[in-house]
Formats: sequence, structure tokens, C-alpha cells
Amino acid sequence: MKAEGYNLRLNTLEGTEFNLKVPDYEMPAVKNASGYYSDKNVDPIDLFIGSEGTLGVITKIKLKLLPYPENILSAVIFFAAEQDALNFISSAREKSRRTRVSADDNIDALALEYFDAGSLRFLTPDYPNIPAEAEAAVWFEQETSPENEDKMTDKWSELVIENNGDIDNSWFAFSGVDKEKIKQFRHSISAKIYEYISSKGFKKLGTDVAVPDNYFNDFYYFCKQEAERAALHYVVYGHFGNSHIHLNMLPRNESEVNRGKAAYFNICRKAAELGGTVSAEHGIGKLKPEYLLMMYGEENIKKMADLKKSLDPHLILGLGNIFDKRFLAAK
Repeated sequence: MKAEGYNLRLNTLEGTEFNLKVPDYEMPAVKNASGYYSDKNVDPIDLFIGSEGTLGVITKIKLKLLPYPENILSAVIFFAAEQDALNFISSAREKSRRTRVSADDNIDALALEYFDAGSLRFLTPDYPNIPAEAEAAVWFEQETSPENEDKMTDKWSELVIENNGDIDNSWFAFSGVDKEKIKQFRHSISAKIYEYISSKGFKKLGTDVAVPDNYFNDFYYFCKQEAERAALHYVVYGHFGNSHIHLNMLPRNESEVNRGKAAYFNICRKAAELGGTVSAEHGIGKLKPEYLLMMYGEENIKKMADLKKSLDPHLILGLGNIFDKRFLAAK
């Protein structure tokens, strides 16, 4: 049963009835994993997804699998200028949206992910075939069929050339082995960062922010400037098709860690100011409640807390996750 407006009535199999007030704040219009989902006439499942164990415990779940794609075109494109890579992503994103509306046989990206120059230099020891002059790279995937594979390859190649991509030295995967190599490349950067941070004995200091598409390019440069202003080594990669950026700082000592935390704060604040999110995919957990407060404000955090107390009056579920326990104090 869905909510009626922002009022939701739930009945358990044992006969317990819950009358819940769904938080009525405005959600950011971006990929978001921060706080409880809110919308008029919400489906209860959307409240539980992303609640980080604070509203209930799932003991049984039934999944429906989507059909496996016939084939996937996968490629890593290198660019000598990062602005060309950003323009390529913007164009591919827009073409993909138009394809989904028109249902034409055209560019429709499953993934658009970005690697900056720092990321590429970080990976070069393991991937010496990365072009030395590359300042950025974009990994994309698209589902294809035997009938349109050549057509889609041509369309993507045209888009690469239009945006000054290095078509000759880029990697196109046409076999299962090549696709696996690209998949390994895509995942290597996060593994290398964890390896570096662990070797220094620090906690990972990387953003998980997303902003509306029309602000993204300027926000990208803002994030870089914050890291450079703090005199930090850093790498940038992420799901730029969703305007979602992982800027990972690579501190060498405690002083740089502290400067990195200040830069992280400024980046999250800017994302919230632009109508974005402080966490697009990894959630808030026990480490980021202050950033959720920055994003939603005290009044809306209290609405989340009231919902939790309605379902969990003894406060035994996921305590400490999402928001500070001071918001759970009795009225």
C-alpha cells in the first residue's frame, strides 16, 4: 500500500498498525544515497531502500533478474585535454537521453566514467600502454546486438573524433578477454587508492558528491581548485554520466590530512548549495552525519528521526547511522 500524500499506514502480518508521517522535504534531483527517500504517495519500499538499517531488518527478499544483454560495446577513450573529455561526456549523456525518449537505434550509454590525469599517472605503472600525453580518459559501455554493433561502433567513433579523442590509441573491446581487461582497468584505480591510503595508515579521504548536470563542469573545476589550494596530491575519477565525482586526496602526513578534511567540507558544502548531494552512492553511515545536516538542515533531520522513532521506538536499529542520536531524544 502506498502513502496517501505524506501519510503512510503499514500493517504487519501480526496485526500491528503503524501510522507514519513521511518526511516532506524536497529531494535533490541527482543520484542520491543521503537520508530517507521522500515523495508524495511513496511506496514503502523506497523508504527502506537506503535507510542503512535504521528502519527495519530484511529477512527475506525475492529478486527479479533482467535479461542479460546480447553484447556490450566497451571502450576507454583517451583525451589530450580534459575539457574535451568533459565535452564528450556531456554530449554522450544528452544523446543517450534523447535515445531513451525516442527509442531510436542510437547512442545510449550504460556507463560514462572519467579518469583525470592524476588517475592515469597513478595507473601507468600497471598499464604502460596509457598514452603519455593523455590528460583524461572516459570509459563507456553500450548494449548492442549483432544487427547494430557496427553501427553503434561507428556512431561512438564519430563522437570521439568530434571531441578530439585519441581514436588511434584508445581501447575498444571486441572480445570477452578485452572486455575483462577494461573492467579490470576500471576497478584498478579504487584498489590502488586503498593500497596507498593503507600504506600511510590513514582513513580514505574521498568525495562521493553529485550535482545537477548543468552545474557539473564548473563544480569539477571547483573541486580540483579546493584540493590544489590545500596543496594536496589527489586523483579524480567517477561516474560523470551521473555528474557524480570521486576526488580522492592522497595525504602524506597528518597536516595534509587536516587540510584535506577542510577541502572535503568545502566540496560537500558547495554540492549542497548547488542542489546536489553529499553522498551519491555510499550513504551516510556513522561518519558523515554532519554532512547530512549540512544538506537537509535540522528541521528535516528531525522529520527523519521522527519517522525512525515511529517504527523503532526502542532505538535498537542501526543506532548512530545517518543522523546524530541527539535528534532521537524524547520531545
